[in-house]
Amino acid sequence: MSHFSKIKTRISNKKYLIQALKQMNYNIEENSKCVGYNGNKIDADIVIKLPETNYNLAFIKSDNSYDLVADWYGLRGLDSKNIVSKIEENITIIENKIKQQYAYNSTVESLKEKGFSIDEEIRENGEIRIKLSRIV
Repeated sequence: MSHFSKIKTRISNKKYLIQALKQMNYNIEENSKCVGYNGNKIDADIVIKLPETNYNLAFIKSDNSYDLVADWYGLRGLDSKNIVSKIEENITIIENKIKQQYAYNSTVESLKEKGFSIDEEIRENGEIRIKLSRIV
């Protein structure tokens, strides 16, 4: 008998979820079937194909977030809370990079419109230092 169970997550952005899963080297399929015990299947938005097992992990949209779904009986060695935590951590990193790039782009564009010349330096820690000059 198959028993698919779900774990609520705070993950709401499909694009970032897919990007994070790929960065974590998971083999994924979109709009596929999640496989559990005895080949039982359920529809899923994102399916993670796990090596060395026929069972899958899946993300299914529920309200405003994604649930992590699997037939956990067949995945006994997996720490589901740790998986969710690592994925959410990677999504936060992606979101922060996007916010940083957005802030940088809007700042540079605004300064250029005001007649500033921009010289930038990207430090090893990812910090961006902007040097401004303007001839009056």
